[in-house]
Amino acid sequence: MRFLLFLACSVAALGQVVNGRIELQIIDSTGASVPGAKVTLKDSRRQIAMGAEATTSGDGAFVYASLCPSIYEIQVEATGFRKAVLGNIELFSGQPSARQ
Repeated sequence: MRFLLFLACSVAALGQVVNGRIELQIIDSTGASVPGAKVTLKDSRRQIAMGAEATTSGDGAFVYASLCPSIYEIQVEATGFRKAVLGNIELFSGQPSARQ
């Protein structure tokens, strides 16, 4: 089995502070949520892992908040599934972006 990544990215400018946000929902090929999947975020531009690994909630969702504009890579692993990697997720300053 394989699973799909659905995500929405947005960046909000508030004064001089610019924060980005990546929202994920992990589903399998049948459309069922994948709870408990291990999610790892990496800043590809700076070659930095972004904090500890996280797991998806009961509905397969997870949010990375307060991210700097950059290019990111997401890796997702779950028991019974192949590892999935989604790269070149670019957060821009002042522009929302989305990718499926």
